[in-house]
Amino acid sequence: MDYLKIYTDCFNNKTYSTDDHIQYHYATNAIEKLFNIRTNIKLIDIGSGRGQLLALVNNFNTPIDITSVDLKKFNDIPVNNFIPCDLSKEPDRANIIIRKYDVVTCLDVFEHLDKFYIEDVIKMCATISPISVFSIANHSDIINGIELHTIQENDIWWEQILLKYFTITDKKMCYNGRLYMYICESKICQL
Repeated sequence: MDYLKIYTDCFNNKTYSTDDHIQYHYATNAIEKLFNIRTNIKLIDIGSGRGQLLALVNNFNTPIDITSVDLKKFNDIPVNNFIPCDLSKEPDRANIIIRKYDVVTCLDVFEHLDKFYIEDVIKMCATISPISVFSIANHSDIINGIELHTIQENDIWWEQILLKYFTITDKKMCYNGRLYMYICESKICQL
């Protein structure tokens, strides 16, 4: 699958992925709780898209070192670092694991990937940060005649993979099982 072409075409549509969603607020609430512990947080947002989460985080009163990751920069939100990455490619994933972060956010990304390497991506998240916030959609999403949600599985399927690398400390299911949100603690990363 040519992810760069597919998602460049999607983001060229001015209405694609522009809505405010509950998962952005779920993630910012989790991050705000970290501010009670640390004053300067290193955040990596994998799959930043239009940058809705980045915009919310930039409004915090405490400085945050933000690294944004995506196929290309689809937004103009200011960040400290941008890493172009096709998660389907191991060398691109290797560019991410060279640094550690306080928190990973990866919202509405996993379901767009392939089962062949999804566990590698999840393990990568557990490797780079002790805390991760995930949201995973479980429904069809066809844009330009292409099914973007290439993995459509229930929460039990996802948790069988997540629990290999994480302890799930919070879980919310929304929209009758169409959206799962997690706060996870890594079993393999310590700062």
